[in-house]
Amino acid sequence: MSVYESVRNARKTQQKDKRRQLVALLKELSQEIGTVGQEARGNSMQVFDPEELGDAAAGGLDSEKAQERAEKARLLQEEREARERAAEQAQKEKLDQECSQRDKEGMASVRNALASKVQKAQKELGRGVDSAARRDGEEGPAPSGDSLAYAVYDQDVRSRQNQMVKKIDESE
Repeated sequence: MSVYESVRNARKTQQKDKRRQLVALLKELSQEIGTVGQEARGNSMQVFDPEELGDAAAGGLDSEKAQERAEKARLLQEEREARERAAEQAQKEKLDQECSQRDKEGMASVRNALASKVQKAQKELGRGVDSAARRDGEEGPAPSGDSLAYAVYDQDVRSRQNQMVKKIDESE
């Protein structure tokens, strides 16, 4: 009986070892399948679950149905990509429009500031900058070059125009 028990115990031990190995292999396989599935989904690949497909996964899947399913999946993918591209384009155009609108507003404010400074300068000089007279009092347009350099004295000695003319004369 002891021989029988030792053989039986040895056989049970072998079976337990085989079960442990099989369970370990199944766990490893399950982990690998999960990893492959996650990577496939991450790369926008379709994964067909055999349990979900039933008999079709066992080889009963008709090639026409498979082609139709693949074509449908491809068309859905193309539609989704087209929608994404259109959304990106719309967002880009919106940003461009906002930027151009902001730039237009900035340029308008700069133009307004410049115009107000030109009007202030014309008011201080008592005439337009473009229609400055010649230094010696001659009539006619000012010679080419800096028109402020040919400004003339006016009646008020303390005016800003006379101060500018004095500075110009001193610098020459």
